[in-house]
Amino acid sequence: MFGWRMLMWLGLMSWWRR
Repeated sequence: MFGWRMLMWLGLMSWWRR
């Protein structure tokens, strides 16, 4: 399992930027 951190980062950035 790899790349989950990138996914989480992307989601966080998207949520933060809204």
